[in-house]
Amino acid sequence: MRILFLLACIVLVSTSCTEVIDVDLNDGQERLVIEASIDWEKGTEGKTQSIKLSHSTPFYSQNGGRPAEGATVKITKTDDNKVFLFEDSGNGLYTTQVFEPAVGVEYALEIVYNGKTYIAKETMYGVSEIDSIEENKEGGFGGDEIEIEVFAKDPEDERNYYFCEFSLENGKKLSQDVRNDEFENGNRVRFDYEWEDDPAGELINVKLYGISKNYYNFMGILIEQSEGQDGPFPTVPVPLKGNCLNKDNPDEEVLGYFRLSQFVRGQHKLSE
Repeated sequence: MRILFLLACIVLVSTSCTEVIDVDLNDGQERLVIEASIDWEKGTEGKTQSIKLSHSTPFYSQNGGRPAEGATVKITKTDDNKVFLFEDSGNGLYTTQVFEPAVGVEYALEIVYNGKTYIAKETMYGVSEIDSIEENKEGGFGGDEIEIEVFAKDPEDERNYYFCEFSLENGKKLSQDVRNDEFENGNRVRFDYEWEDDPAGELINVKLYGISKNYYNFMGILIEQSEGQDGPFPTVPVPLKGNCLNKDNPDEEVLGYFRLSQFVRGQHKLSE
């Protein structure tokens, strides 16, 4: 990829000149992207799960990465060594209908693709119920924005990490946030989303997930990078290393994360 920089060079004799410089930017080597989020809705069996495999795209590309097809994908429940095979459903999607989620249990992911074996381990984390979803018409720094506040009761005597997602009824994501209970241990934890326009009558969907400390750190950086693209000086995203690695070559860059979370849902319709 080449970018033209126009440099205006002002010289001491009050004359000026312009110089065009061509700079080559390396698009980077194509990497395997593993989207292995095992989400178990509280109160359901959680048997149907899916994992998506694809390849990374060059910087600034507007196209999605090509799917990684023909892989062998399985997850092992380490407490009883039960194996769950994920069938190739095409277009890089691998699914199972017989998964058995269990809070506090460690699971091991194994993917064999193009002669390479990729592995990861993670524990399934539980989550508290949502206490309430409240609407505040005096939110924001100026006190003139509509704010949605989500509250949940945090368990005592243990460190907990949360991932909260706000979306519209049509599935459009509004906001994602991660939080820990460092200052709310045993009390109510709070998540919020602020509207700058007039969203009267909109139905807001909320999902609250229990997550690991490592995923909390991973998502914190990812969200920060994503928000940095909206400013006047957007930053170039840095490849973020997750918990998946090449079994025989740990130095290979593998993108994505293997996560197991229990989650709960909530809804709120904004007042007219």
